[in-house]
Amino acid sequence: MTKCGAVASHRYTWAGQNESFCCPVHAVKLSKVAAARSYYLLLIPIEPQKDVLCTQNESKEPANDSV
Repeated sequence: MTKCGAVASHRYTWAGQNESFCCPVHAVKLSKVAAARSYYLLLIPIEPQKDVLCTQNESKEPANDSV
C-alpha cells in the first residue's frame, strides 16, 4: 500500500498509540471507524502545512460509501 500523501489537516491518536497526521478525508474515515468500534479517538484540527502530510495508507479497492 502507498501512503495518502495529502496535506494533513488533523493530528490524531488512538489510545496507546503514537500520534500521527491525516487529511480531511481520512479524518472522516477514522472517526467512522472509531464510532463503529466504540474506540476513543483524539482528533485535533491543525493549520495545514505543506510539509505535514497524511500518513494513512491508501487502499486500491474502490470506496463503497453506500451503507
